Amino acid sequence: MIYKIIKMKKMLVLCLLLSIMILPFQNCANTEFTALNQESVDAEVPEAIAPEVVVSPSCIPISSADELINIKNGRSGLPLNYCFTQDIDLTGVDLANSSIYLRNVILDGKNFKILGLKLSQGRALFSDVDQSTIKNLTIGDTDSDRTVKISNSPSGILAIRAEASTLENIKIINPINAENTIGINNCSLFVHNISISNLKSISILITENLTFNCASVGLFSSHIKNDESNVLNDISIKSEKNITANLRKLASLFIITGSLSNIKNVNISVQAFNATANADTKNIFGSIMAVVSYKDGNKKIDLENIQLKANLNLRNYSLMGLLMGYCGESTDDGFKTFNLKNFSIDSDTTLNNFSSTWRASHSFGQICGTTGARDISFTDGYINSRFSLTGPENFDFGSRLSGLLAGWESPPNVYLSLIKNSNVYFYTPAAQASKINKDRYYYNPSTLNIDSLSESLNVFYNDSRLN
Repeated sequence: MIYKIIKMKKMLVLCLLLSIMILPFQNCANTEFTALNQESVDAEVPEAIAPEVVVSPSCIPISSADELINIKNGRSGLPLNYCFTQDIDLTGVDLANSSIYLRNVILDGKNFKILGLKLSQGRALFSDVDQSTIKNLTIGDTDSDRTVKISNSPSGILAIRAEASTLENIKIINPINAENTIGINNCSLFVHNISISNLKSISILITENLTFNCASVGLFSSHIKNDESNVLNDISIKSEKNITANLRKLASLFIITGSLSNIKNVNISVQAFNATANADTKNIFGSIMAVVSYKDGNKKIDLENIQLKANLNLRNYSLMGLLMGYCGESTDDGFKTFNLKNFSIDSDTTLNNFSSTWRASHSFGQICGTTGARDISFTDGYINSRFSLTGPENFDFGSRLSGLLAGWESPPNVYLSLIKNSNVYFYTPAAQASKINKDRYYYNPSTLNIDSLSESLNVFYNDSRLN
């Protein structure tokens, strides 16, 4: 009897468990649970659907100068991911003996800053950036004690070289001179040499006077060579103070030399750029590029949404264009197409002390100093520029002085459209007035195809309107 009671209790407990876990609607009195229809159970319990699993790439944290300096490289197709967790203070860190090389790395600054960076001549934060991505990073600070300090001959602040890489959302703030040097190489503030790379949302803010002593200077880069698949987009360079450049040859507010196709949304605003070049060499200036060379690169260049506002004082320069200086050659190996769309030029330019050695090559243009492109199209533009030209009284400006397009060479197919509400002013000493071919001021070449240009463009010579 006791045995039956125990057995019954066990069965009741088991029935209770089953009623909770499996059979909430079955009659617990029926203990023949082995006879349950399994198909009916399956029908009452729907099959579970596994949730989608999103795997985030691992991020190796960087929270100190040592961790940044000792960053490791990944492998092709397997980049290592790093991210900042706070501002990194590099005060007292000597990068001359701690060169940082990035290869197959993704570095996310998470919008933190690098502070206290000091770069001697020929040094940058990274020596090379190869097949890597750097994004969301600020170098420098509004506090002069914590900002980036450079020599008078900088080779880039972010890197000396970048190849097959992506640089995005990077800010250079308040670089200041801290080492007086005389460099024999070119100078730049962002990345010295760039090739086959994409650059987006890059800004340089200059809030202190800067001095450069070098062969040539480009505030952004010394040289960029990209193909048609690469883009420079959303680039800002702003200087609130004076920039002084003591140079031997070339000067640019953006890039010294380049072979690249796509440049979009560039905004350059420079309060004062004073450049003095060697009087015995042929010197070239262009705000966007001093020299555009496409012999070994692309055959086409597209510039869109280009904004330039600058006060320029150039001494000993023989060839200049407000946007581009030397715009290629009219040869089979030169570039063929030059498209400029949505541009604005607002500048005051003083050109003085021309080099007597190269006076036969003097050429000044609103867009290019000289160009050999086969097909040129400028649309939706605004020009408000003032040229003040001075030089030796015996200097013969000839017919190469200046034109709307270029002061030299005559590409065969040029199209200008919608140069809106624009004024161009030229000023020269009275002693030189008789030597100037004023017709060249209006446009060059004479084969220019003009679409509603004369109604919106006003050209003045010593305050007298020419057109």
